[in-house]
This record gives sequence, C-alpha cells and structure tokens, in this order.
Amino acid sequence: MDWYENADGSLTLRASSYTLRFLKDRPFVDVLDRYDELITQLFVFSSIHSSQGLDDTTIADLAWHVESDAASPTGSESCVNFTIATKSSIWQHKTYRFSCLETRFTYEMSVEGSGTLHDVCYFGGYYSAHVRWGSGFFGSGARFSRVFNPEPS
Repeated sequence: MDWYENADGSLTLRASSYTLRFLKDRPFVDVLDRYDELITQLFVFSSIHSSQGLDDTTIADLAWHVESDAASPTGSESCVNFTIATKSSIWQHKTYRFSCLETRFTYEMSVEGSGTLHDVCYFGGYYSAHVRWGSGFFGSGARFSRVFNPEPS
C-alpha cells in the first residue's frame, strides 16, 4: 500500500484491491477498483443533524492530513489515515477520517459541541463551504448497478 501527492495537489492511495483519490478541488473522494475503473465518488462531508437543526458544513479547507503507519481500527494491521477537519452550522468542530488498509478502508466522523444527535446522512449532506460548489444537499455518485447489504434493516 502506497500513497503520494499528484501534480494537481490531490492525494492518491493505492492498495492491492482499490485506489482512493482525495481531490483537492472538490468535496469528494474517488474510489477505483484494482483495474483503475471508477466505482463511486463519495461525498466526504456527511451531515450529522442534531435536535437543534440541520448540520451544514460551512468551513472546509480540503487539505487532508495524512498519518502513515497508523494503528488500524482493530489494532492488528498498520494503515494510512486521511483526516480532514471542518466546522458547521451546528457543531464547533467536525472531523472525517478514512482509515486505509491493504484490502479495505473504513470511514468515520466525529463532532464536538452541544446537542443531541438526531440523524446522520452517510456520504451525503448539506454543504456551503465553497462558493464554486454553491450550497445545498450533496450526495455521492455511483457507477455500479447493484449492491449487497447484509443488514438491510
């Protein structure tokens, strides 16, 4: 597993079964298969709504912090963490992390502030952090025709 910075400032992680591209100019991460075919474009800034209102990401730098040779979520493998911090209309701080291992990656988010969690929109959310992208609800894109969900409920 290897990661590098591209000429345009984006970051790429190559593993044995997937590639992730952390784009510098868009709030998405590209997921490619082992043959470099685009599978999906994940919208990174998932909304984490509280009982006080809707969560809108209002400040996002799009500068990823990379931690190589980090401990994996299970602690048994080394991994590379890509982390980005933001602010929102509801939370004082929001942090998003991709923990990348050789055959898989995980995505997690955390918030700081006061309020009761109400609803979480994974890979979709309200975003008004950049003039270029406008504001509103953004969702992930998919290039696959079917999905298997082992826990549909």
